[in-house]
Amino acid sequence: MKQIMCLQEMEIRRPNMITKEQYNAITAPTLVVWTSHDPTATPAEGKEIAEMIPGAQYVVMNQCGHWPQFEDADTFNKLHIEFLLA
Repeated sequence: MKQIMCLQEMEIRRPNMITKEQYNAITAPTLVVWTSHDPTATPAEGKEIAEMIPGAQYVVMNQCGHWPQFEDADTFNKLHIEFLLA
């Protein structure tokens, strides 16, 4: 757990973060799924990431925290299936 939690320290995390240029270079269709109640990041941060990816689709799952695939599996799966079929 100590090794996982070290990534919460910005000086350790920063060298591994994706840069704006790297986000801008993504060419694959991209779905950015964010949540309304994640204790680690706000929906505004998710939107900022989505806006750096050309043509990305951005969706906020309401009433979910850090694990939307478990908290609202039906909605999570529906979003992904619709995206993959489009």
